[in-house]
Amino acid sequence: MLMRNALLTALLGAVLTAGAPSAGAQRAIIRFNPQAPLQPTPSSEGEQTALLRMLDEDDPVRRNRLITDLLIQYPTSEYLHMFLQSRWQIMLERGEPQELIDAAVDGLEAYRYFMESKLGFIDEPDELREYPAAQFRFKNQELQYYQSMVDAYARLDEPDRIAEYVDLALAAADETDESFDRLGEETEDVAGMDAEAWAEVSRNTRMFLLNTVRNVHVEDENEAGVVEVTERMLEVVPDDVELLLFAATALAQQQAPADEDAAVLRERMERSLEYADRAVEGVDLYLLRADISQEQQAGVMAQLYSTIGLATAQLGDWGAAAEAYRAAIDATPMAPNLHYMLGIVGANSNDIDIALPAFARAHFLVPDNAEIRATLEQIYQASEGTLDGLDDYVQSEGASLGN
Repeated sequence: MLMRNALLTALLGAVLTAGAPSAGAQRAIIRFNPQAPLQPTPSSEGEQTALLRMLDEDDPVRRNRLITDLLIQYPTSEYLHMFLQSRWQIMLERGEPQELIDAAVDGLEAYRYFMESKLGFIDEPDELREYPAAQFRFKNQELQYYQSMVDAYARLDEPDRIAEYVDLALAAADETDESFDRLGEETEDVAGMDAEAWAEVSRNTRMFLLNTVRNVHVEDENEAGVVEVTERMLEVVPDDVELLLFAATALAQQQAPADEDAAVLRERMERSLEYADRAVEGVDLYLLRADISQEQQAGVMAQLYSTIGLATAQLGDWGAAAEAYRAAIDATPMAPNLHYMLGIVGANSNDIDIALPAFARAHFLVPDNAEIRATLEQIYQASEGTLDGLDDYVQSEGASLGN
């Protein structure tokens, strides 16, 4: 006769092997009832045979029907959460969002009730250390339920529910990490992975969750929200050059109210520069590893230094801004906006030796831009006292581009 611990192991294995049913697959008609007391799974030979048939069934449609039969036959089984977890796995692979959410809600509620009833430590945190392996399994499964619900709500385009379950999932991730730490060397036996492997799983899960929220903010054009979530992502991967550059650029370019307090502006620009400086430290190694073209590499460098230029300019450090824009121009010399911004820096610092050639090169690259032409004429007139020779000067500066 199958022993209870062997049955538990087998049921755990079923969760990992469950397949995806066809579109017409049955859904359980029995839902979890937290008011009903748990009862042991009956252990007669016939009942165990039914369980083993479910575990051995390869056909996902038949497996789903067998799970439904078991849910009907044993609606208050102490292993009900295992049946519901297996159903959730099938719905996860099937991919229909609302069915997946329903399955996750049922599975999570049953698992939580099982843990409370059998181990009693959810309401008594001090007892957690007595059940580290069970706590890890529970928190890790809870995290997977939440993660699947976030993905489902993203496909249903329900941003409020996405935010709600991302917060729950991140809290579960924190608690799962704590459970993993308590297990120490035992974790590999429980979870099949060492500390380094779990750290990668945890990191990837957090990045998925936060990136889902960031995509919502991008869709809503919520600049402040995008920045806030990107900074949270950097807490997970602090040396990620792409995220550092994204955060630095977003902060420097963020549209602020016209009456923004000077102290607030300064703090925002200083944060932008902090991220940009960290990106500078890692960008060479990033470009060596990244599978991108030389043109794309040049674009990364131009964005990085133009962001530094914009931030330092808004702080009134014109010398640092000019130096940064020159570095950006070295990376992409044919970008007119960079020459134009260098010209703006020169004009604001009353340095005609910077402003005049910069505006001339910008005008050479976009000769039909009336605003650049007007600004150039004004500066050239102030420098030379006449507009004679301006076009020749523009051609001369243009010819020097890239040299």
